[in-house]
Amino acid sequence: MAKVSGGGDGSTVVVDFSDTESRGGKRSGRSAHLPEGDYAAKCIEAKLDKSSEKETPGVFVTYEISKGEYKGKRVRDALWLTDKSLWRVRQTLEAMGIDVPSKRVKINPKSMVGKTVAITLEDEEYENRVRSRVTDTFLLSEFDELNGDEDEEEDEDEEDEDEEEESEESEDTDLDEIDLDI
Repeated sequence: MAKVSGGGDGSTVVVDFSDTESRGGKRSGRSAHLPEGDYAAKCIEAKLDKSSEKETPGVFVTYEISKGEYKGKRVRDALWLTDKSLWRVRQTLEAMGIDVPSKRVKINPKSMVGKTVAITLEDEEYENRVRSRVTDTFLLSEFDELNGDEDEEEDEDEEDEDEEEESEESEDTDLDEIDLDI
């Protein structure tokens, strides 16, 4: 809880920041607000963490829009690791081309980095601001089919190069091979 007290003459206020983390004046890592719709995206960060309020474990994903007018803009998604929300984790992994067996597995969120997907964004109001919320993830090839993407061949060449580099680093991205430290 914030500790605030008057400074005596009413012209100042004393605030205790001892329990508040500093960002060093840097801009917050908020997601960009983009128009609702489908976007091609690349996962540029995925990390395991917990929600600040209930400490619910989740995989926090940052996507960078990879095509179109909003190329380079970033949006974030939280994939909660709860029984009720595991379907979203599975859907996202499958959209990234990762085989998800119907059994208990270990995953490493870092295995998601570099993977391409299509995402659907919808507007959501949060703390009196409108923000973009990821409501769906699906195969990029499906996005390309829907949009008649002309850059598909060029993108596939780039993906092939990325896949070659990734395969040198790790042989397989099946979930049986991946660790998730909770």
